[in-house]
Amino acid sequence: MSNDLAIATVTATLKRILEDAVTGHVQGTSMTVTVGQPDSKDAIEVDKGKVNIFLYQATANPGWRNADLPTRRSNGTLSQRPQLALDLHYLISFYGDRSKFVPERLMGIVMKRLHVQPFLTRRMIDDTVNDQSYDFLKLSNLAKQPELIKFSPVSLSLEELSKIWSIFFQTQYVLSTAYQGTVVLIEPDDDLAPSLPVTDRRISVAATPPPIPISQPIITLICSEAGANELITPESMLLIQGQALTQGAIDFIQLDEQQLPPTEANIRNTAIILRLPATEVGVKTLQIVYQNNLRSNLAKFIVHAAEGGTS
Repeated sequence: MSNDLAIATVTATLKRILEDAVTGHVQGTSMTVTVGQPDSKDAIEVDKGKVNIFLYQATANPGWRNADLPTRRSNGTLSQRPQLALDLHYLISFYGDRSKFVPERLMGIVMKRLHVQPFLTRRMIDDTVNDQSYDFLKLSNLAKQPELIKFSPVSLSLEELSKIWSIFFQTQYVLSTAYQGTVVLIEPDDDLAPSLPVTDRRISVAATPPPIPISQPIITLICSEAGANELITPESMLLIQGQALTQGAIDFIQLDEQQLPPTEANIRNTAIILRLPATEVGVKTLQIVYQNNLRSNLAKFIVHAAEGGTS
C-alpha cells in the first residue's frame, strides 16, 4: 500500500507525463504545465501555451471502501492496517493563443496521451520520486501499491462545469476537461499486534457423514413389478421409479403410518423394488426418507383387493 505522499505523487507524475506530451509539439509557442487553481491572469497571457492541472476533489472509491473491514479484534487491538481508498478528480485547463487554436491543440495532445497510456506505471512513479526537483517525495512508496492508477475521462455537463468554475473567484472560464484517477490506496504505518502463538495442537477423527443427494429425489411412478398394467394387491411387489432415488443413504420408506426399513427393499440403480406388506385396500401414500433428513415427494397409488376385487 501507499503512504500519505500518494496523492502528491500521483499529481506530480501526471504533471511529468503531460510535460513530456506537450513539449515541442506546438511550434512557435513555448509550453508549460502547472499545478494549482486556475488563475485569471493565465487567460490573458496568450503568447505562450499552458496546461494547468487542478485536483478539485477526492472521493472514496466504492469498490475498495470496505475491503479492509474488520481492522480490529474484539479486544481493540489492530488486526490489519486500515486502508483508505480514494479516487482523485482533476480539472485540466488549456491556455494559449485562441487565434491559432492553441488551447484546442493542447487538449488534443493531452487527451490522446491519456487515452493511449491511461495508467501510471511503476517506472513512471519511480522516475518522479527519484527526480531531484521532487525530493520532497523521496519517501513515497506509491509504486508498491498492488493497483495501478488509471486515468479515465469524466463527462461533465455544462451545469457541472459551471459549478466547478464558480468556486474560482473572478476567474474566466477556459477550455477544460476532467479526469478521474483511480484507485489510490493509503495505509498507515501502525504496528500490528502479533497473533498469539498456538499452545496446543489437537487432532481428532470424525465419522464421515452419509453422502448427500446431489439433487432432490422425485418419485415419478409406482406400479406392480409384474407390469404397469397389473393391479397392485396386498403383499405384491412394488416398482418405485423416479429421479435421484438412490443417490443417498435411505433411512426408511414411509407407507402411510408405517416406516419400512430399507432392508425390505431391493435398491437398484434406477429403481426400488419393495414388497408391499399386508395392508387394507385403498389409496396409499409413499415417501422415501433419507438419513440426512432429505425426503422425496409424496406419491400415491391404489391397492386393489386380491382376486380382482375393487379398490
